[in-house]
Amino acid sequence: MFRITVSPDLNLQQQHFLAWGTSLCWWANVIGNWDDQKSVETICRLLFSSSDGLGINNVRYNLGAGELPPNKIHLRTGADVPCMMCADGTWNTLSDSAQQRILKQAVKHGVNFIEIFLNSPPLWMTKSHSTAGAVDGLCNLDESQLDALADYLVGCAEKVSFIAQRKVDSIAPFNEPLSFWWKADNNQEGCHFDVSQQCALIDRIHQRLSQRNLDISISAPECWSTYETIYACNHYSPSSLRSIGQINTHTYFSDTQSRRELCSLAKRLHKPLWMSEVTCGGKNPHSHNDMGSALELCENITLHLNEMETVGWVYWQAVENEQLQHNHGLIHATFEGDETYYLTKQYYAFAQYSKFIRPGYVILHSDNNHVLLAKSSDSSQIVAVIFNNSPCESIYLEFLLPEPFTIANCKIYQTTQDYNLKESVADNTGKFMLPANSITTLIFESPHL
Repeated sequence: MFRITVSPDLNLQQQHFLAWGTSLCWWANVIGNWDDQKSVETICRLLFSSSDGLGINNVRYNLGAGELPPNKIHLRTGADVPCMMCADGTWNTLSDSAQQRILKQAVKHGVNFIEIFLNSPPLWMTKSHSTAGAVDGLCNLDESQLDALADYLVGCAEKVSFIAQRKVDSIAPFNEPLSFWWKADNNQEGCHFDVSQQCALIDRIHQRLSQRNLDISISAPECWSTYETIYACNHYSPSSLRSIGQINTHTYFSDTQSRRELCSLAKRLHKPLWMSEVTCGGKNPHSHNDMGSALELCENITLHLNEMETVGWVYWQAVENEQLQHNHGLIHATFEGDETYYLTKQYYAFAQYSKFIRPGYVILHSDNNHVLLAKSSDSSQIVAVIFNNSPCESIYLEFLLPEPFTIANCKIYQTTQDYNLKESVADNTGKFMLPANSITTLIFESPHL
């Protein structure tokens, strides 16, 4: 049995948390085409409603590049996202109606951060005539199209704002741009941009946003790992650093050193830091009840909020393809054939955080990376989420609260292999037994508020 003591210090406040998020790529391009309207609405409610679901309040809208036959055939299911602009420069926003159907549902349920992001330039702007990447894995953007791409991105921000009836907050013009795996025969859209190419596009987007007096931020560099993100930011030109409004990073590889270094870098640059993409699948055979991937998710959230002090945390694809038979995703759905869906154990693990640590809460310092601490914006609540990923040993937890908080009537929510978000009320001892392979949320109220 492990024994730990947790004693939150209200004076050790970290970041003001802004958002839980998900990308709409590629699941919205599939689910948005379903005939079963009730299922579409239910999935959106389960993800975006703060009362009946996870309360996700950020979506990343994918700007499809419009792969065309015969190349389209090699893209994975859902990844052939239509482009809203035609090759002659005219707009056809209805081409992406499936993703827009989900976007509108998300906004209806309270999503208040929208980011548009680009995996590949539109097909006709590419060198290889494939939106999956260049033949050699280098930059696939035709150099003569740089200004056109900047115009396109800003135009998309205006179009998506109109469609959502809510302003787009930010533009992410790259996706894992320093990676070299974006090649023409890949099964998804992508494009390599070296640092100088990133800077050139960032500066042009910023110029156009300023000319149009649009209050829209630029997010970059959106690299695959925290080390790459640090490298890109450290090599951006002064003008590009001034032009970006927030630092986005993926965390498919990160460690304590790079997470803390990136946190310091963001503070030094006075830029908010977002963890804008990761997914968790664990190592176990396909199962909707897989605790391995659920605990992997908990570890990611806790480390990123504790060590990187991210203000937003975004899951890659909230809905994954059931037919791929893996454990990624909060919900699994059939991407081809019958329109069915299943909640996974990751859904409930995510809920242990997102339902109780809400946008506007302040993350408190924690010296235990199995423990995430937060307080509500009005200081009436302290929330602690603790995951125990030991396969066989329980955690004996003693909780020491600052005044005026008391243990009395502490609410407990717990997810294990056998139950999901099971609710109970603690006794007055301040001692808790957390079983092996479990996630526990404790909510303490101040009696003075």
